[in-house]
Amino acid sequence: MAQQLENVDETITIKGKTGQYTGSAYPVTATAWSTPLGYDPHGRGIMRYSDGSVYEGQ
Repeated sequence: MAQQLENVDETITIKGKTGQYTGSAYPVTATAWSTPLGYDPHGRGIMRYSDGSVYEGQ
């Protein structure tokens, strides 16, 4: 089953840095039917890191 992109507004960690991500992401799950363990950003989004830096990508 193909993963569906979701619009999220979640606190996530990428490469050891935590921040608030708003945008498109794939849910990361243990199985296709489980609750998301986290999100893998994909597409357009904004990441606001706890150190104050901001990344905006597409």
